Amino acid sequence: MAPDDHIPEALQQMLERIGNSVSEIQQVNTKVAIQPDPLSIEIFLAIESGIHRPDQLQKFIGISRTILVRRLNTMVSLGILVKQEYSIAPRRFEYVINDNEDGTAGQPAVVPI
Repeated sequence: MAPDDHIPEALQQMLERIGNSVSEIQQVNTKVAIQPDPLSIEIFLAIESGIHRPDQLQKFIGISRTILVRRLNTMVSLGILVKQEYSIAPRRFEYVINDNEDGTAGQPAVVPI
């Protein structure tokens, strides 16, 4: 994957590691599937800057909760983000950038973001 000026370097590196972790047969489709769109980049940058909770992200970015949750779930399934529980009652979660050495939370699911 060629570097892209509008994709944050940390995100670009994670996406490259995800692309490298799948078989050669899957790599062509994977490279297309993991190209982030501007909204996913904006979510990543907001989380990188310290905004971790969905309600805060929704207000900061100005998108619907449904769209935000879909993007967050996709980024979690790719291993870009980690979902962490911060309240038990009621159950609430926040999202942080995955800092695993390999940049994934296991074998990534190949889904478009």
